[in-house]
Amino acid sequence: MAEDSITTAGEDTATESGEQANQAPDELRDPGKKALQEERAKARKATRELAEAQARLKEFEDRDKTELQKLTEAQQTAEQRAAAAEQALARYRVATAKGVPADLVDRLRGDTEDELAADADRLLEVIGVRRPPNFDGGARTTAAAAPDMNALIRQAAGRQ
Repeated sequence: MAEDSITTAGEDTATESGEQANQAPDELRDPGKKALQEERAKARKATRELAEAQARLKEFEDRDKTELQKLTEAQQTAEQRAAAAEQALARYRVATAKGVPADLVDRLRGDTEDELAADADRLLEVIGVRRPPNFDGGARTTAAAAPDMNALIRQAAGRQ
């Protein structure tokens, strides 16, 4: 029985505070009731303020998220436009170098200039064009490239 009555100091305080916590407010004296009411009012106020602060934080996060989403979309659009412009520039470079007619430039396919050049070669074979590009627009003709007008006249006169 002596062992049953021995308790530690920690158990005593836990039992006492547990008993106090379990006491109904009616069993408290006036100062205790008043202190309990004040603490409950403070807890309600703190809970309300926390809810308001969380709502304001969510507003800021949502506003920032919306701005961030707008900026992300604008960046993606700009990157897509830049990639399309680079691809078009590469097609025009290859078309100019290979002598692809201007109306067929958009038909060139490939991700790199080497792929575009290979496609340009295939396209030129299909349409039957196998000439080097003419960068001067035909302003200067060479003797080999220009037809012999005298021969053409003689040939036309001989047919009559």
